[in-house]
Amino acid sequence: MLCMYVFVTGFFTGNNQDVFPAILPMHHIFGIHTVLENLTLGCKAITIPKFNKETFIDVLENEKLTHCYLAPPLMQLLVNEPRIKPECLTRMRTIAVGAAPLGVNDVQRLHEKTKGNANILQGYGLTEAAGGICWQTPYISGGVKIGGCGMIYPTMELKIESESGELLGSNRSGLISIRGPQVFKGYLDNSNATETVLDSEGWLDTGDVGYYDEDGHLFITDRSKEMIKVKGFQVAPAELEDILRSHPDVKDAAVVGAPHDHFGQVPKAFIVAQYPNRINLKSIADFVARKVVRHKHLVGGIAITDGIPRTASGKILRRHLKG
Repeated sequence: MLCMYVFVTGFFTGNNQDVFPAILPMHHIFGIHTVLENLTLGCKAITIPKFNKETFIDVLENEKLTHCYLAPPLMQLLVNEPRIKPECLTRMRTIAVGAAPLGVNDVQRLHEKTKGNANILQGYGLTEAAGGICWQTPYISGGVKIGGCGMIYPTMELKIESESGELLGSNRSGLISIRGPQVFKGYLDNSNATETVLDSEGWLDTGDVGYYDEDGHLFITDRSKEMIKVKGFQVAPAELEDILRSHPDVKDAAVVGAPHDHFGQVPKAFIVAQYPNRINLKSIADFVARKVVRHKHLVGGIAITDGIPRTASGKILRRHLKG
């Protein structure tokens, strides 16, 4: 909590005139952390009890926001919604994004819309660790890398392991485990669930897949349970979703594993079209194929949908798409 507090203080001028929209659900660890920490520092919160696009746009246009905290779907709204003008965003010093993975293309598009005036920062954390365990920061040299989540807090330990338990070095993707004083003691009245994620040495299995680079920046690839296994190869849905959203005819996207007789699983995409009347699915599939290796091609096809199901914090509900 103290580390998160120190991180948050870097957003402010110190004159109690900072303003942020309290838009994230307060039953989520990211939402309640940001509200409590900002109020402790004397910031003004513009509360939005229930998300409504019109209300959100009105707040962006008429309130002098200095910073904000968003889940990826809201960040994508900033980029894609034509009524949200660049001048509404360039007043903000910082846009912090968490709660779910965010692709490189999404970050670059937001940088372009803010004209480079706002620091776009990503972090990583989980409820079982009382919130954030690492964040990007512009206040140290090399503290921000596009697509990364920053460096781990000094109170925490992190390790990356293969499925066989081998410790992996930098730039090798694997299962992420963390340890430190802010990791929880276990799930209430559920020792079986606790034992599946917390070992005897205090290491918490986050269920996430990622890697750290030579500078210690953490990069999240995907959830281990959501990885698609194609002919023995691991395919991260988040990578393909980021590519799909960079296509001018795609507003939003989700990728799941579809059963296949020969390959076991293959990637299948669900997209929300920018222009439903003139969408060309083959051109989109070819667009993805040019950017990835063969086993990541959308062999399962592409389906058009009205919306991508998500939790309140922005995580994609893939099981709803698989059904």
